[in-house]
Amino acid sequence: MADAGQGRFETGMDSMPETWPDWPVFWDNPGEHARELARYVDTTQTWRLVPVNCFSPWYGPQAGSERAELLYEELRSRRIPYSHEPWNPVPFGPEEQARYGGAGTLQRVRGPNETIQGPATCLDLALVFAGMAMCADMRPFIALQSAPVLHALVVLPIQRARSVQGDKVPDPPGFTERPGEPGVWDPAPDGSSFAGDGNWLVIDVSLAARNPPLSGMPLPEIGAPFSAAKREELDLPGMEGASRNSTLVDVDRVRRTPLEPYVPPVGSAVPAIYGYLPTFPSFIDYPTRQELLADLHDVVGAALPPATIVLHGEPGRGKSMLAARLAVAADHGCGWFLNATDDKILTRSLAQAENQELGKRAGLAGPAMHGEGVDAIEDRGLASAALRRLSETGQPWVVVLDNCDSPPGLAGLRGLIPRPRTNGQVVIITTKDPDWARLGESSGWKVRELPPLGQPDLEKLGLASQTGSAVYGTPLITQAVVALRERAAVTLPAQPGTDGPGLVWHLLRMSQHRWPAIGELARLLAWCPPEPIDADLLGEIGERGDGEAVGRRLAELSFVSPSFNAGRLTVQMHRLFAAAVRRQTWHDNPEMAIGVISRLLSAEQGRATFIAAADSKALGRLEHGDEAGEPGDVPRAAASADPSTAGLLWYNLGHIRERRGPVAGSDPHFDKALQLLDPEQYPCEVAESMIGRARVVYQNAQSSADQLTQARAQVAAARDLLAPLADSSARELREQGNALSWLIARRIAGRERNPRKRAGELAEVIEQLWLSYEARLRLIRGADAAIERGAPPAPSDDLSAERAYYNLSGTYLELAKVHHELAEVEPPGSERRRELLTLASDDLVNSRTVYQHVRRLREIRYRGQPHPHLAACVQGEAYVTYYRAILLGEHGALIDSFELTAEAMRQRQIVAGGPDSPAVLTNGDVQKSGQFMLKVAIAMLFAGSSRPSSGVENVMDVTREALAETFSRVSWPGPIELQGRPDGRI
Repeated sequence: MADAGQGRFETGMDSMPETWPDWPVFWDNPGEHARELARYVDTTQTWRLVPVNCFSPWYGPQAGSERAELLYEELRSRRIPYSHEPWNPVPFGPEEQARYGGAGTLQRVRGPNETIQGPATCLDLALVFAGMAMCADMRPFIALQSAPVLHALVVLPIQRARSVQGDKVPDPPGFTERPGEPGVWDPAPDGSSFAGDGNWLVIDVSLAARNPPLSGMPLPEIGAPFSAAKREELDLPGMEGASRNSTLVDVDRVRRTPLEPYVPPVGSAVPAIYGYLPTFPSFIDYPTRQELLADLHDVVGAALPPATIVLHGEPGRGKSMLAARLAVAADHGCGWFLNATDDKILTRSLAQAENQELGKRAGLAGPAMHGEGVDAIEDRGLASAALRRLSETGQPWVVVLDNCDSPPGLAGLRGLIPRPRTNGQVVIITTKDPDWARLGESSGWKVRELPPLGQPDLEKLGLASQTGSAVYGTPLITQAVVALRERAAVTLPAQPGTDGPGLVWHLLRMSQHRWPAIGELARLLAWCPPEPIDADLLGEIGERGDGEAVGRRLAELSFVSPSFNAGRLTVQMHRLFAAAVRRQTWHDNPEMAIGVISRLLSAEQGRATFIAAADSKALGRLEHGDEAGEPGDVPRAAASADPSTAGLLWYNLGHIRERRGPVAGSDPHFDKALQLLDPEQYPCEVAESMIGRARVVYQNAQSSADQLTQARAQVAAARDLLAPLADSSARELREQGNALSWLIARRIAGRERNPRKRAGELAEVIEQLWLSYEARLRLIRGADAAIERGAPPAPSDDLSAERAYYNLSGTYLELAKVHHELAEVEPPGSERRRELLTLASDDLVNSRTVYQHVRRLREIRYRGQPHPHLAACVQGEAYVTYYRAILLGEHGALIDSFELTAEAMRQRQIVAGGPDSPAVLTNGDVQKSGQFMLKVAIAMLFAGSSRPSSGVENVMDVTREALAETFSRVSWPGPIELQGRPDGRI
C-alpha cells in the first residue's frame, strides 16, 4: 500500500482508494504534520453542498460574512451528530515510529460523504467546510489547536473573493509563516490575534453539528446557529490561551505547492461498524504460535478477499484473545465482539451492537421504559437490522462470534451468522465444538485448531516444568500464574496438581491479605453472566465504592479481561475461572455462596445484568445447575436460607425469567415466592409475583374460563396490596396489573355466547383501557398533566404508553365484529340495524386510527426499517380493511388489505433472514401473514363472483391446482394425509 491505511479495490476501470490515507498526529506536537491537512480538503464532492446563491461574485467583509453564514447554515441543516472521538485512531507501530521519528497516532479522516452522514469530529467538519468555502470562492485556513485540547476551526479572510486575491491575502495577524513550509503559520511572539480585525472571520464549525451540552444528555435537534459559532479570535470559551498553541494551514497556498490533494474516497459512504472492539490483555507472541499468527494475518485486511475464520480448541487455549488480535488488525480497531453461545444470546448481542451503532450515529439511547423491559421482539428486530447493516455495505467490517459452542446444525444460530461478501469483510468464529471445524472445512472457510502451548512457551515465561500439568498448555492459566507470581508475589506450590483454574483461584486467594476486596468482587463476577460488566456497577452491587480500582487489580493479575465502554472500565471473567470460584465457594463456604447469590439477585443492577446479558447456560445455572441432576444455584441457596431470603431468591429468579422469556418459565418461581414471602413485609414483590402468574395464564391460549377468572382475581389482590404505596415503581406496577386485568377481561368477553352481553363487556374493557392508558401518561408526564381523551402518545412518551395505547386496537376490532353480529339479527332497513352498523364502522375507524398512530411512532423509532412491532401495525391495518369489506360490504377494501398484508409479510421475511433464507419458511409471523393473505385472496374471489356457488368453484379449482402442482414437484419429508370427499377428490 502506498500510504498507511489506504486500501484498494478494483472498480473495473481504475484502482481507487476506499479510504483516505491516515493522518499522522504526534502526541507532543500535533501541529507538526498540519500541512498535510490541506490534502484532505476536497472540492469535487463538497460543491454539491454549496447553496446555489454562493457561486456568484462577492466583495467586502459584509458579503464575506454573509456567504460564510450561508455555508455554515447549510452544513447545520444536515443535522450531523458530533463525535468527540476520532474514527479509529491507531498508535504508531514500529514501522510508523521509524518513518516519522517519534510516537504518535494514525488518525483516519472521514471523507465528505461520511462526514455529512455522521457522526463527525471537529476536524472532519472543518475539512468539509473548507472545501465548501473554496467552491464558494473563499480562501479557507484550517486552524489546529493543540492545547488545552486538540480542536479544529476554520479561519476565513473576508475582505475579497479568493478568485481576485491571488497572493495578496494579508498575513494572519499574530502568526508567522513556518520556514520551509509555505502556507503553514505558527503563533508569533508578539501575542496579537484576530480580535478587532474585521477582515478575518474565525468559525467553530463543530457547533454546526448536534452536540450534547452535557455528558449523557440527548443530542439536540439541530446544531448551534452561526451567531454562536462566529468568533473574533481563536480563543474559545473555556479555552483561553488556545491561540498560543495553534497552527494555521492556508489550504489554497499549500495546494499550489507540489503537495497534491488526495483523491476523494469512493464506494459506500458510511462504514457498517463504528463501535470499537474490546481491549484484551496484552497479547503474548508465543514462539510455537508464530507460524499460525502469520498465516491468519494474511487473511484479514481491507484489500483482502472476504473471509470466515474458525478458531477451535479446548477452553482456555486463547481463542478469544487471538480472535481479538486478528479483529483489531482487520479494520483499525472497529468491529463487533459478540457472544454466540446460542441463538438467543447471539440475537441479544447483535441487538446491543445495533443499539450502540444507532447511538453513535444519532446520539439516541435505547427506548425509554416505565416499569417494563425491552422484549425479545425488540431484540429480533434490532438483530435483523444489524445483519442488514453488514450485508448492505461495501465497506470493510469484522465480527467476532465468540464461544460459538452450540451445534452448527441449529437453523436459528446459523441464520444469525453474518456473511462476508466483499473485500475486507471478515467473520471470526471461536468454538470448542469440532463440528464447526468440519462445517468450515466443507464451506471453504479458514479453519485452524489452537494447539496447547509447548515447552518453549513455558520456558519463555520462566515456569517450572512441574506446572505443566496444571497449566495444561493454556495461555489463560499460564498468563494468570505468571501475573500472580510477579505482581502478587505468591509462591507456586511444589505440587500444583492438574486443576489449573483451581490453582489460579487458590493463588489469588493467597494474595487477599494485600487486597482484601478482590475476593469479594471476584465471587460476585463469577456468578454474573460471562459478559463485560461495569466494574463500578459491580462494586455498587457489592456495596463497595472501589469497584474500578479492584477491577483494575484483577485485570493486572490476568484474572479478568478488561475493556472500556464510554471511558468506564468493564471486566469479564473467563468461564473456566468462574466455574472454579463457584465450585470452591460452594464446597468451602456455602453461606458465602448464598450471600453472593442473594446480593447479586436482590440488587436491581444485578437483575438487569442477567436480563440483558445472561446466555442460556448462565440463566439455566441459576435454575437447574451446570450438570444433569445438579441443583441450580437458587434452589440450592433457597434450601439453606431463611424463608424471607429464600422467597426473595425465587421472586428475583421469576423476575429475571419473565423478562428474558419464555414467560411461562417464571410461573414456578413466582409460585414458590408467594409461598414464602410475607405480603405485609414485601408487598411489591408479592404483588409482582401475583401479576406475573396471571400474565402466564393470559398468554396461554388454552387457559380455561375459570383460570382466566382466577387470574383476574389474583391481579385485583395484587393491586390492593400496592394501593397504599405512593412510590413510582409501585404505581407503575399497579398500572401494569390494571391493564393486564382488562386484557384478561377481553379474553373472557370473547368467550361469551350472548352477543349483547359480549358487546357490553367489550365496551367496558375499552373504557377501562383508555383510563389505564391515561394513567400511564400521567406517570410519564406528571400527575397534573392535561390528558386529552383519544389523543395518541407523543414520540417523547415511552414504550409503556405506546403499548397501553396499542391495547385498544384489537379491542375495537372485536367490538366491531360483535356490533355487526347484533345488526344481523335486526330487520333489514330498521333504524337499530343502521345504528349498529354505524357503530361497527366507527369501531373499525378507531381501531385503524390506533394502528396508524402506533405505526408512525414505530417508524420513527426504527427509522423506517423492517421490524416485528412495525409489521404488527401494518398487519393490524390489514385486518381492519378486511373487516370493512366483510362486515360492511366495502369490497374495494380487500385490495388495500391484500397490499397491507404483503407489506407486513415482506417486513417479516426480512427480519426472519431475507426472502431467500430457509428460516422464513418456519417463521410463525411470516406464516400468519401468508395465511391471512390466502384468506383475503379467497374473499376477493368470492367478491368478484355474482353467485356464491361460482365463488366456491373458483376457490376449489385454485386449491386443487395448487395442491396438484405442489405434490408433484416437491419431495415431502413424511406422509401427508388429506381429508377429501368420499370419491377421493379433494
